[in-house]
Amino acid sequence: MEFKDDPMKLGAAIDREAYGECIPDLEVGSNVIFDKMFEVYDTDKNGLIGFQEFAVGIHVLKKDQKRKLRCINSSRSFANCSGV
Repeated sequence: MEFKDDPMKLGAAIDREAYGECIPDLEVGSNVIFDKMFEVYDTDKNGLIGFQEFAVGIHVLKKDQKRKLRCINSSRSFANCSGV
């Protein structure tokens, strides 16, 4: 989807529907896990996951499992969990 305000100037991002297509086993909009995962990636809460948000999210996913779970459970965004 077009992302005119992209800070990386790539001009593209994915929305909830496209994110749902990436994770077909979770139902879009009706699954708490899906909602939490999208919320954690969407650090600026604009309904889109830009490249920078995605890259930071992937980086955090490779970190320690306990810290990651604490970060997700505390409803903090990955941007705030970059030290995780």
